[in-house]
Amino acid sequence: MVKKALVCLGWVCLWSGVAASSSLESPADSLNAARIVALARARAPEVLLAHTRVLEARGRLAGAGVLPQDNPVIEGVANSDRRFERRTQLELSVPIELGFRRSRRVGVARAELKREEHLATDAGRRAIGASLAAYYRVLHAEQGRQLARERQSLAHELLRTVTEKVRAGDAPRIDLLVAETEYSRAASDAFSQEYQVTRA
Repeated sequence: MVKKALVCLGWVCLWSGVAASSSLESPADSLNAARIVALARARAPEVLLAHTRVLEARGRLAGAGVLPQDNPVIEGVANSDRRFERRTQLELSVPIELGFRRSRRVGVARAELKREEHLATDAGRRAIGASLAAYYRVLHAEQGRQLARERQSLAHELLRTVTEKVRAGDAPRIDLLVAETEYSRAASDAFSQEYQVTRA
């Protein structure tokens, strides 16, 4: 009974250690430039399509290397001229390629494979470039939103301070109007930056 309890305790400790180590890793939904590049290489539709075309080209190359392209043909004729005599003729036709037809076919298939591989590499680069550009656009928009929020917070604090000064009679009414104008501009800028983040 004690052995069973120790084994169960060992399994619980092992499982909790694995769970703790997996929770220390970076969360799957956090995005950084390296993860953006990895996702673009692995999941971009144009990259997947380009890799499919590479596989098709490899299949065509494998098919081009087969020696005869046509199947052998067997033809038979059976007849009898006399009563107890029977004749059978069989003819086997095996197509043989003369000249350099096979080597030309293989060369064309290799060239198509190289072309598709280069196109797949270009598609990967384009996908990575577009993904990183979108990622940095979002980062820029988020930084702008953060600055706009800080400006709005400072404008709110300024408005509160000027309002208290006007009530106390230490500041003219025009300072209050300037502070209100600045606060409304900051609020408008904050809304505009929110829109830019959503758009990016």
